[in-house]
Amino acid sequence: MRSANTETWYRPAVTEVLLHIGLQKTGTTSLQEWASANSESLSAQCGIDVYRGFIPGWETNHFELPMLSQRPERPLWVLDHFPESRGDQWQRDARAHIRNQVDSGARSLLISSEGMANLRFDDEVERIAELLAPHKIRVVVTLREPVEWLKSYKLQMLKTQMAPSDDPTSCAYIEPDTWLLDFDGLVTTWRRVLGDKNVIVLSYEKAQSEFGSTIPAIMRAFGVDPAALPDGWDLRVNVTPIPPRFLRLRKLIRRVIPRSPGPAAQQQEPDHAPEL
Repeated sequence: MRSANTETWYRPAVTEVLLHIGLQKTGTTSLQEWASANSESLSAQCGIDVYRGFIPGWETNHFELPMLSQRPERPLWVLDHFPESRGDQWQRDARAHIRNQVDSGARSLLISSEGMANLRFDDEVERIAELLAPHKIRVVVTLREPVEWLKSYKLQMLKTQMAPSDDPTSCAYIEPDTWLLDFDGLVTTWRRVLGDKNVIVLSYEKAQSEFGSTIPAIMRAFGVDPAALPDGWDLRVNVTPIPPRFLRLRKLIRRVIPRSPGPAAQQQEPDHAPEL
């Protein structure tokens, strides 16, 4: 699956919403935890306020936005954790929470949730725009090599005990033809609604090569000099471990098929996947 890839710099504008939409497994949790921990420094040094999430225990991941925007007939796994979110009162309260922060007078407001990468229809993105209106929206999405991304996503599902689905519309459908890998469709939809120049696409691999983290690349795309960022952006959160049964299988293979001696054979392999 071919993925779109272009990078551009923009300077944050007054009352602009900086919307980071994922993808999952591209360092999103690291960005969210870092931004929350450094919210005062980001405001003072960079002129960016960090949105505070509505869902208790999930304040750093702003899932209420995709929950309010995704078509109700589409499966969204997070709804199983918060069945009350289907109720009118919860949705009114969540909308009021969003409106209170969007209208707080922030020069630039940073919002992040990888759940927004699952919004693949014009009306879903239009609902995001309505929630944040009338403010200008600048979107950053980080894409990853599709085959490696799907491997990482499958490992994350194992880690969280999320069962695969045979429903082609589900976010737990992980066959090679899964809609999750339609990165071009994702970018096209968001650009069609918000405008080409307002949706910036980054490469996960390029960011890792340049910084060892996607955080500086994301913030640079939002117009912030990486040298001005608060410390701690090399934080690694939600690193997906290799499942124990895979480790046992690897050890068994090593006993049956010994590796050739040499420097490479002495290197210890990590028991976790690279930062995702």
